[in-house]
Amino acid sequence: MAKKILVIDDSALMRRVISDIINESNEYEVAAIAKDGLEGLDMIVSNPYEYSAVILDINMPKLNGLELLQRLQKDHIEQTVIVVSTVAREGAKETIQALEYGAFDFVTKPENYLETKSVEFKNRIFEMLNVATNSKASIRLNVKDNSSGVKKDLKRQNFNIIARTEKEQEVQVLLQHQ
Repeated sequence: MAKKILVIDDSALMRRVISDIINESNEYEVAAIAKDGLEGLDMIVSNPYEYSAVILDINMPKLNGLELLQRLQKDHIEQTVIVVSTVAREGAKETIQALEYGAFDFVTKPENYLETKSVEFKNRIFEMLNVATNSKASIRLNVKDNSSGVKKDLKRQNFNIIARTEKEQEVQVLLQHQ
């Protein structure tokens, strides 16, 4: 069964491009799209276990991506979110804020249409989805646990620690190869 992805972006063109990329794979399917952060938040809140990952733009009307991440964090709604935005660049203020608010990672959105069709952009989206949805942090979202809230919180904390450790190891390996 394909992993379900929610795409939240105010650009109809980018929703289409990202959806086409994701739907190329048998491993993923775009289960829903939202045209702004408010619509996306409603979808997440009403179906918190529906999506294996969320692709999120930052600059949007009504509720921007950073505000959506803050709301998820404030309301203790755990979701694997990958920021895909033109302002998402390594070291950029918005990127750092998104990661602080709970984003899994980011992909820089191409500046022009031709770049959106590039193999590099497609590979980056798939690479990020593979890491995000196969991490133990993502697995916790796909398991509906009927046990007590305390037990769930402990499991989430353990998975978050494991996921952070795995991510730190990946960064160390990348730094060693530079």
